[in-house]
Amino acid sequence: LTKSTQAPDEDTPCDLEAEMRTNPAAGGMVQAAAATMFEKSDRELASTLSTIRRHLNWLQYPAMRRSVEQGTGDLGSIQTTPTSLYVSLPVRHMSTCAGWQRMVLNCLLASFESGEARRAHQLQTGGHRTLIVIDEMPALGYMRSLEIAAGQIAGLGAKLYFCCQDLSQLKAINPNSYETFLANSGTLTFFSPQDTTTLEWIQRRLGDTTIVQHSQSEGSLRSLVEDGSSGRSASSGTHPLMTGAEAARVLRREDPLMRQLVISARHGPMLMQRVNYYEHPAFKDKLEAARDAAINANAKQGGAS
Repeated sequence: LTKSTQAPDEDTPCDLEAEMRTNPAAGGMVQAAAATMFEKSDRELASTLSTIRRHLNWLQYPAMRRSVEQGTGDLGSIQTTPTSLYVSLPVRHMSTCAGWQRMVLNCLLASFESGEARRAHQLQTGGHRTLIVIDEMPALGYMRSLEIAAGQIAGLGAKLYFCCQDLSQLKAINPNSYETFLANSGTLTFFSPQDTTTLEWIQRRLGDTTIVQHSQSEGSLRSLVEDGSSGRSASSGTHPLMTGAEAARVLRREDPLMRQLVISARHGPMLMQRVNYYEHPAFKDKLEAARDAAINANAKQGGAS
């Protein structure tokens, strides 16, 4: 589909159409798809093919084609065998090859809906809980599967961890359902917020707190003697627990205390400290070990070639 499928003669079906119409696989689903696809009007078919080519444009790269030609494992085994799977792309290819990441993510989500691992988790007889971290999620664009998984995948033995620059990005790709992601999140973490959408949401989410205001006025000697008035008074009122301006100042990137706001479904809001993984003693050694292993692996691969 990355190449032209137009037949040399209008009366002669293209190779793809002929192969699909004579393919009985999947209980005739391939043949049914061919009928749906190629019985469209010329304009509708051209529009459909254009959409397909756009979404499969990443297949034009040989390296991307090789990644899907041969499988190196079963995604379903992640639930039964402790496994770490990294799906990453260079930043320069995030826009052109995002379809590949979307495909892998959709396959992974589908694997949680079938198989013995799902049954084992639901019956609590085995299986491993899986954490799916999606960094820079807005780069993937709108995904209906993620929208559905946000509220259902917890029951399948997995947790989703979304990372966005700000809520404006999340709202841009999910304008009608971005609050679904927030409502189904057990834990929300914020640091370095600067856009008004995020700051206003934080202020609304934290709500108001009651404060007591004390005031002192200078009364006359007569009022002090006759009425016993000291000039002191107190009144209570409500005030945002943290205003947007306070959030921007306290959670700023240059904050020497490196504070972050954590909102948990089980606890009240918390201000916690974050650390740089490349500096903290608990993580620094692991980072250096992983870096050395990668350098050695690349050196061996280069020597073998």
